[in-house]
Amino acid sequence: MAKKTAQHTKITSGVYYRILSARSGKAMEADANNRIQMYDVTNAANQFWAFEPADGGSYRIVNRQSGEVVDVILAGTENGAQIHQWEDVGAENQKWLLVPAANGCYKIQSKLSGRCLDIVGLSDENGAPIQIWDDMDGDNQLWKVEDPNAPKEEPVKKAAPKAPAKKPAAKKPAVKKETKTAPKAEAKAAPKSEVKAAPKAETKTAPKSEVKAAPKAETKAAPKAKTAAKPAAKKAAEKK
Repeated sequence: MAKKTAQHTKITSGVYYRILSARSGKAMEADANNRIQMYDVTNAANQFWAFEPADGGSYRIVNRQSGEVVDVILAGTENGAQIHQWEDVGAENQKWLLVPAANGCYKIQSKLSGRCLDIVGLSDENGAPIQIWDDMDGDNQLWKVEDPNAPKEEPVKKAAPKAPAKKPAAKKPAVKKETKTAPKAEAKAAPKSEVKAAPKAETKTAPKSEVKAAPKAETKAAPKAKTAAKPAAKKAAEKK
């Protein structure tokens, strides 16, 4: 979420404002000796100032208590020239420009010299005098114009994170009497008998008997009969 930028106070004629240092928070006031200085914030009339329109978009800054205006002493234009309150004579050293700056602040420049209202020595002390000086953009040259009657904006408070809703406590279950039932016999299924297929008889084919060809009978030629000498003749001769 983007931060809200401070708004510049709208300047209205006839309204008396506080002029506060952005550096110290102290208020610009006119003292009894016509000096203008810084001091702690009070509700005293000498700390309230009206911005009355003058020429060229400038203002005369009028003190509520005295009716006199902010004036550069002796119409000075150099760095270090201090301011005081003086009767309104319409002079250029009594005219001031409001230049919007950062964070809702203004720079208050002399129309005569263009130099800014500046707290001498960057002081944060009560009684510190005010001078004109070159615009250095320092916080001792920044001023908040505060309307005391305007409602103050309260800083936006961040909503506290919601506490997580408490869960209802779980109800304790009623304790039931345990009715012990006899343990059921586990009915185990009879193991299935494994029906093994009978092994197939191996049908072995008988080895083919080798049909060996019978050896051929050797056909030997019968030996020719020798023609023997006629024995009968021999025997007959012997008998003789």
